[in-house]
Amino acid sequence: MTKRSDLEKNYTNAKSAFKAREYDRAANLLTQILVIDENYKDASRLLARIVREKRRRWYNDLRIWGPLIGLIVVGLLIWFVPKLPLKAIFTPASEVGSPMPTAISTQAATLTIPPTAIPLAWKRISIGLEFARSTVTGIAVDKNDLDVIYVGMKNAGVYKSIDGGLSWSPKFQGMANTNVESLTIDPQNQKILYAGTLGGIFKTQDGGENWERIGEGRRLLMDAQNSSHLYAQEQEYVQGAVLYESTDQGDTWERHGSPCPDLWSWAIDPQDGMTLFGSVSWDNFSCPIGLYKSSDGGRTWNFLGLGGQTIDSLAVGEDEQGNALIYANVRQGGDLVSNDGGKNWIPQTSWGCEFLPIEPDSPDTVYCSGFQSNVVILTAGKSPRDISISSLSSMQIAAFHADNYQGTQRLIAGGQGLYISTDNGKSWSNRSGGLGSTRLELKIDPANNERMYLASYLGADDQDCVLFRSDDSGKNWKQIMRGRWCGPAFGTTNALYILKEGILERSTDSGDTWISLALPSGMNFGSVSANPYLAGFLYAESDEPFYSTDDGISWQKATILNMNYFNSRLYYAKGGNLIYSIQLSFSTDGGKSWNSCNDPGRAWAGEPKSDSRLVIDPGNPKHLTLATDGSGIFISYDGCQSWQPSNTRLGNLFVNSVALDPNNPNTIYAGTHGGAYVSYDRGQTWGQINDGLLGATVVYSIVVDPQSNVYASTPYGIFHLEKK
Repeated sequence: MTKRSDLEKNYTNAKSAFKAREYDRAANLLTQILVIDENYKDASRLLARIVREKRRRWYNDLRIWGPLIGLIVVGLLIWFVPKLPLKAIFTPASEVGSPMPTAISTQAATLTIPPTAIPLAWKRISIGLEFARSTVTGIAVDKNDLDVIYVGMKNAGVYKSIDGGLSWSPKFQGMANTNVESLTIDPQNQKILYAGTLGGIFKTQDGGENWERIGEGRRLLMDAQNSSHLYAQEQEYVQGAVLYESTDQGDTWERHGSPCPDLWSWAIDPQDGMTLFGSVSWDNFSCPIGLYKSSDGGRTWNFLGLGGQTIDSLAVGEDEQGNALIYANVRQGGDLVSNDGGKNWIPQTSWGCEFLPIEPDSPDTVYCSGFQSNVVILTAGKSPRDISISSLSSMQIAAFHADNYQGTQRLIAGGQGLYISTDNGKSWSNRSGGLGSTRLELKIDPANNERMYLASYLGADDQDCVLFRSDDSGKNWKQIMRGRWCGPAFGTTNALYILKEGILERSTDSGDTWISLALPSGMNFGSVSANPYLAGFLYAESDEPFYSTDDGISWQKATILNMNYFNSRLYYAKGGNLIYSIQLSFSTDGGKSWNSCNDPGRAWAGEPKSDSRLVIDPGNPKHLTLATDGSGIFISYDGCQSWQPSNTRLGNLFVNSVALDPNNPNTIYAGTHGGAYVSYDRGQTWGQINDGLLGATVVYSIVVDPQSNVYASTPYGIFHLEKK
């Protein structure tokens, strides 16, 4: 295995072999040098001279052999390159032991072969049937072929079925972000779909085979009269919602920024695509809480009614006479309908509708669905009618669709998976097989690398989780606990900690039994961390940071020296006194006081959902590698005071996880929304390793054990990285 640090040694040996007329050995050494650096000293000239010397015995005319020398060199390179390990190809220009650079070049390094030739592939070791499916957040059906169904998922991208949901395949090639919040199909061209994600709006024109980003926003509305007319919305908590409008299928967008309303919920008039309805649900914006209407595509808004009422969901349909019907779920007032433009409201049910999808073929009918597996049909002028979905247990419904399939009403309910009924809800078929699993966070037991833990996060907002344990390196899993944050965190005595509703659970027997401990007053969210170097030290966040020095028996408030925000997903330098928080603060006294780091941007966009977003170089605690949500990888050499992007050949900038090889700190792995990547030069250049991921190229988390075994959690289970 040739490293750049070996070039001088190989060059010296090659010259010695040449003098001894050991031409074959000299040529071999020189060829290895040229693969790494084709301009290294006079290696190319020396190799050419060797070729001439070998030929001189029977022909001395260099005019014939000169043109062939280049071909011979190229041939040798072609023969040697596939046999060299990736590490040799990706070794940086400086030697492995050289001092830390003061800057990282963002220019692409010259590679002899493309990154796709990396001789590594993933092998699935657990299919993951124990893990819940990702939450279905959107359902789109091809009206010309009702067997063609698309679903968008909270974490796992977009999936397509061509047999009515019996089987599914991932369809999100080119979708840089796989946190799908809305999915819309063009009724005029069923090959065109739009997906609103945490990374913007993506569009496919070939039925999901390829996607491209076309604009900002997460939630989408389509004009029922003109499918080229779209609205997209992005929530900005400083100024409320930002609204974007397109009239050309997303090719161009016009921004309508307005602090009022915040569009907590919104809807479009099916008869007039310029008429929008939206709600204000927060007191901190410039207009009162209630319902608003825009008649000019969101440019201006007027108060409509329901003052002081928090409106969780909205829908607009029409009655048999073509009059607009406005449905609103008011948090304290139940479900209401108005047929006179919002002047008067008729109570429908007091249950509460989180989602109000309109039936496409019957615009006077809306399906009221929500968090307790209830579905109520609301039809203008008729009494509400319940649909029995008891067979779905307590599934939290997050998406709903109704149509007429082969002469029978078909209902499709999405939550933790997908279910279909063709008998008005009396029975439901589970059609989740092949859909991606929810977000999975892997961790290796520091005391036993064959023991692994996996947190499976549930719900539309990933607010609940199930903790699993494997005792055979990820092949088989069993559930050991359910909580709000599963971690787990590992203490100095290998104790496990997870967070339940206002309770800290601790286990000293690998999760077989647990004891409950009190948390700081009022804390029932966030996460908990244990210091692996300082016995008894735990950390938790509520509105402020807390620490415990006695394994959670008592808690003290940490001192905030200069800090914007704290999150207890923490990373520890050797010794335990220097600690970094993922929301970019640091402590030098074991967590008793905290200072702010410099934020490179989008380091923790939204809630940071992974515990493996930052790695510390074991030889230099100020050398940090940071995964960001949309800006790729950043590296700091001064303990988070300054950052430089390091994204050369990193094909996806939404990075979920980074992991360091403990036996070679130069080797870093990254799990992204677009698959797995590896760097052999401290993150300066990256190569993709997606072979074997079965098309569901989302890597939720990636870990490396003490023997340099690499594992990844994905929507299609747990994978182990192996040589081809």
